[in-house]
Amino acid sequence: MTEKNQDLWQKIQDKAKEKRRTVAIGINNVTPRIVESLKKAEEFVDVVVVGKEIEGFKSYKSDNPELLFQMAKDKKVDAIVRGNFDALDAYNAARKVLNHEGSILEIVLFKLNGVNTINENATGIFSGLPGSFVNERSLYDKIKSIDMHIEFYKKIGLEPKLGILGPGKMIDVLDNVPEVNQGLAEAQFLVNWYTEKGIWAKYFNHQIEYAVQEASIIVFPNSWAGNFAGHCMLYLGNVDFLGGAALNVKDIVYVDDSEAMQDFTNCLIFAGFLANNENK
Repeated sequence: MTEKNQDLWQKIQDKAKEKRRTVAIGINNVTPRIVESLKKAEEFVDVVVVGKEIEGFKSYKSDNPELLFQMAKDKKVDAIVRGNFDALDAYNAARKVLNHEGSILEIVLFKLNGVNTINENATGIFSGLPGSFVNERSLYDKIKSIDMHIEFYKKIGLEPKLGILGPGKMIDVLDNVPEVNQGLAEAQFLVNWYTEKGIWAKYFNHQIEYAVQEASIIVFPNSWAGNFAGHCMLYLGNVDFLGGAALNVKDIVYVDDSEAMQDFTNCLIFAGFLANNENK
């Protein structure tokens, strides 16, 4: 990864602090670890809790995440984080309050903290797609998603470099396995398509360990491969989850936190950064 990408997480934190933003988070299940993460995030943003009342924080009682989205829509807060409200409930609330049609497309950011046995000094920020079973089901959908990822990266000052993954080496087409051939053809198409548009793109076979060292947007063959890889990186590897920012929800900053578990610090910082970036 470029030096610019390696320094981005520090720049995100600095930008979040530049002008303190108010970020609302949905908390309907309170634990000491969650409260501690909210306290850590207050170094960067002003935290508002929607759901349960938590001592020391401005809180609004609610058993429905609709209030989160209504507060964002009414500009009572600068950004919102789902917290531990149910993901489907949150998506339904977004559709209802914001009149949003269809699913929510997110860009999920990770921070690399080294690659075991290969390059333990490798660092940087990257994202992976597709990561949702309801999005990017066709090549056309995947291209739309990649385009939105590229636009987002340019907006926040991160160089978009595509690392395309597939079912094997290009020579494996000789084995005439239909699903392998289809995956290889799609990967080659994407490399050619984006290279012709002036976007750095490279095929890495199935070797994500090398892709994350060069690319900032990792493109998986399909959603289940993306989900498997994301969970392996987070729970078995050296990667931190930073948050999933909604790309196709207009006029508000919404960060999902499906893989944050009980520590929402990074997601709140990311939301504060995005709010400042939107209002610079």
